[in-house]
Amino acid sequence: MTTLEIVCNAVIPTLGVLLLARAYRVWRPALLRVALVLAWSYAWHFTDRALGIWPHFGLDYSAHTGVAIAIGAALAACGTRWLAVTVTMLVFYAWCMNEVGYHPYADTLTTAAVNLPVAIAVQFVPRRRAVPAS
Repeated sequence: MTTLEIVCNAVIPTLGVLLLARAYRVWRPALLRVALVLAWSYAWHFTDRALGIWPHFGLDYSAHTGVAIAIGAALAACGTRWLAVTVTMLVFYAWCMNEVGYHPYADTLTTAAVNLPVAIAVQFVPRRRAVPAS
């Protein structure tokens, strides 16, 4: 395994560690939202395997990209600084997947296209704030 492959394979675990480190106070709701996006991503993965949607267009659904987006969206919801870190890591991830030949940009972009809207909706939907007792 090349150094670049090792670095590429470390992106998703790094995103996960950052999420857990950041979400320690509110881990339960954050992890529930990640689980919802992961369920969506894997539903697409299994649908694609059953119906051959991506192969029909000469592509391959990237379940790992779906996982990276689920974790990345949760991190991005932690604030502007985390949004910048997440976007940088996801762009780097797409470059890595292309560079080492795991997935071309078309695979990661089309996978992102079906997962990112749901991840954004789940992570950035208005959250209820506790009403102070009077």
